[in-house]
Amino acid sequence: MIVDMVDLKLSAGRALWGHVFPKLRAVCVNASEQVVFMHLYHDEEISEDDKELCECFRDEVIADFGHLTTKTGEDIEFEIPLIRIDYPQEMPLNGQWVYYRYESKKAPYFTMISTLGEYDTFNNVNLRLVIYRALLGNVFPNLRGVTAKTTDTHCIVHFYYDGELSQDDKELCQHVINEIIADYSLVQKKEERKMEFEIPLVRIDYPQKMPLIGGWVYYRMK
Repeated sequence: MIVDMVDLKLSAGRALWGHVFPKLRAVCVNASEQVVFMHLYHDEEISEDDKELCECFRDEVIADFGHLTTKTGEDIEFEIPLIRIDYPQEMPLNGQWVYYRYESKKAPYFTMISTLGEYDTFNNVNLRLVIYRALLGNVFPNLRGVTAKTTDTHCIVHFYYDGELSQDDKELCQHVINEIIADYSLVQKKEERKMEFEIPLVRIDYPQKMPLIGGWVYYRMK
């Protein structure tokens, strides 16, 4: 396989920044030999603007792997279909989820993406993968953005939202926070040291600018 799955998940997560629209239900990724698969699921009719966002997502992912074609001398094919499956119909998983909006408390439990238990240390790449997994099925409409940063002693994650949060929204945030802490606890046991967590919920109503602390992990269209 030319394309590494970790690189693919990180690429897809980055390409979604600013391209997540309300009718986007989920995105899953996979790769085989020289083919990259990305399925974008949506419900109802989508606008031309939404389709353009999907094209921007597609172009950014393709651009991330252009160097591999030059390096290996072999072309990489991309299959990135936009598929309509109206809620609550089930979406087929082809590979691993990288985005999944909150739809109901009956949403599937996600175990597809590796947790930090398989890694040896704290770093920003591992933290990003952990948050991607923790956000699956927990992205609600008022969530504007998520930033993440880690040091030797601190894990810093900011959740930005606008409007008033419902009790359900607060519970979703707490679930994500608990997942992040649980994943890091596995590494803390390995390294026999304690990690401090700073994970505030910060209200910044659109269109106010959200401060970037570390790197973006999630960024809503507007």
